Amino acid sequence: MKPFHQIPFLDLSLQFQSIQDELENAALRVLRSGQYIMGQEVNAFEKNFAAFVGSQYAVGVASGTDAIFLALKALGIGPGDDVLTVANVSAPTVCAILAAQARPVLIDIDPETFNMDPNCLSEYLKNSESRRTARAIIPIHLYGRAADMISIKSIAREYQLAILEDASQAHGATVNGIKVGTMGDIGCFSLYPTKNLGACGDAGVIVAENQLTVAKLKMLRNYGEKDRYDNYLVGVNSRLDEIQAALLNVKLKYLDHWTQRRREIASQYNQAFLNLGLNVPGESQENLEGHVYHLYVMNVENRNQFREDLLQLGIGTAIHYPKPIHHQDSFRNVCLQANELEATQWACRTILSLPLYPEMSESDVDSVCKSIDQLVRGRRWTLPNTA
Repeated sequence: MKPFHQIPFLDLSLQFQSIQDELENAALRVLRSGQYIMGQEVNAFEKNFAAFVGSQYAVGVASGTDAIFLALKALGIGPGDDVLTVANVSAPTVCAILAAQARPVLIDIDPETFNMDPNCLSEYLKNSESRRTARAIIPIHLYGRAADMISIKSIAREYQLAILEDASQAHGATVNGIKVGTMGDIGCFSLYPTKNLGACGDAGVIVAENQLTVAKLKMLRNYGEKDRYDNYLVGVNSRLDEIQAALLNVKLKYLDHWTQRRREIASQYNQAFLNLGLNVPGESQENLEGHVYHLYVMNVENRNQFREDLLQLGIGTAIHYPKPIHHQDSFRNVCLQANELEATQWACRTILSLPLYPEMSESDVDSVCKSIDQLVRGRRWTLPNTA
């Protein structure tokens, strides 16, 4: 197989190069100021991000994992409480639940969307014992596509559960024009470098409407201090630093533009794969509204061989995520499964992520499309859209 040309799965240096002067000037401005923690850059980013998502308040923290942990603490969730989430993800969400000393309960996903299945959620909560210990739901807006928040909010109201949105892969994604992170009680975002809005290191942000909750979050991120040396709560050190905030303020200006480019690339992939029989989760037209394409995923049979064949053609890929949470050694005995999680296991076994980032050229996108066309027409790799 002859390579078209080399396309890495992701190249963060390209984004840096596109706005290099602005980023360097922002970092130097902070360094020269002598104010490195909790200064005007953090204040500005919190205001800017809150405005971007349409929230009243935003609180910058050290990571997306900390965002979830602190949000749970602010909601009073802890020992004896169950938090309902999904298992076809990486560890941070479950780590945060466990750090709050709550128990993760794993709900199966909708194989059409790869997000939490409201039907499975509702079915689990019909059991009186399940209802007794359930305190919160953490829907994860996976791959940049919003979960079914309308159904999830209805279920949460019925059972009086808090909703904490994990929007770490969905900056700017919407449901009926409303941005994710603002549809529950609290919204949490990772700003890890690979995210649609990424810092140059670890960072996170929480959004909320309730002023009391925000006051708690600001104390919890800074040792529980109400005022300097006046500790009102037992908190941690989870502050967003000034340099990261300054860099994020630069990048936030470009986020809508980058999202538009992601959608353009995804549309080109959709058109190219239309007649190849590929299964692309959640890509029916009614599911595309508000998708910000943190990742472009597909399901393939014999995934490892397919990845190797693509690599031979110069196309890098990744797997998000190969092993579900309940199969991880560290989580086997600390999570409760709502059921057999068949759709989750199927997804983890077959999912593959293609290159998709705003700096990809038309030639890059064309190479990915041609390479996959060459492979699929040569062999039958795809799986039916079923778990």
